[in-house]
Amino acid sequence: MRNPSVEIGQRYGNLVVVDRTGSNKRGEAMWKCRCDCGGSKEVKSRNLSIGKVKSCGCVSTGPKSTDITGRKFCRLTAIRRFGRDSNRGSLWEVKCDCGGIKIVLYRALVSGTTLSCGCYNKDHKASLRGKLNNNFNSTKTEEERIYGRSISDYGLWCVAVKERDGYKCQICGESPSGKLFSHHLRNYADNPKLRTDVDNGICLCAKDHRSFHRKFGWRNNTPEQFEQFRRYENGK
Repeated sequence: MRNPSVEIGQRYGNLVVVDRTGSNKRGEAMWKCRCDCGGSKEVKSRNLSIGKVKSCGCVSTGPKSTDITGRKFCRLTAIRRFGRDSNRGSLWEVKCDCGGIKIVLYRALVSGTTLSCGCYNKDHKASLRGKLNNNFNSTKTEEERIYGRSISDYGLWCVAVKERDGYKCQICGESPSGKLFSHHLRNYADNPKLRTDVDNGICLCAKDHRSFHRKFGWRNNTPEQFEQFRRYENGK
């Protein structure tokens, strides 16, 4: 098979030929090329000559190469192309209306699959409180709702306590996924004004949460009891 003519120093798209590296199994000449982005790639002669390969992979080809810089997709604005993922999908760096920065697949942007940096879903869930929530039980009295901790902002309080404590148990320092509790220092039932006060919460793992209530019960709890519990556990 006759290889197309390729010479050192020739340019093909973003690639400049710098050296001959030998031949592949089919006897086709292979060339080392330097890309304008600073990368390098080994390419066979035919792929250079017919324009099949024009970069080291930093530039997408075909429909994925569409320039969407500055275009807005829901809450996201495209800033710049960010290369490709392991499946050769075009990646874009985008900025969210909330100020967050995210790397998103081109197809996820144009199809509407990705709408924000993650804040859209959080805002949407936060808006579905009370009667707007699909799980709202209209047969419950307000007293039953409070006792069952179905009050407004209780879920947000739980998250806020865990975030403040870095999603770590404040006794053992562990972060067991899905097994963390936001514990009330002054217990929930006896202190209605402190039920969603972040300063009245502490993050505990399931084991330490059980141990505390096994020792002090579920009523009339105090911060002093918690400090006593902390000293005892840390002194083991």
